Amino acid sequence: ARVRVLNLTPARSSPKTGFPTAPLGNPSSDRDLG
Repeated sequence: ARVRVLNLTPARSSPKTGFPTAPLGNPSSDRDLG
């Protein structure tokens, strides 16, 4: 994943994938999501 709304949303979990999102603006969230 390169550009995901998950990284821009401070939501606890993504309504799309259901995976917990990393802190707002944290690029590492992309790694956690796989």
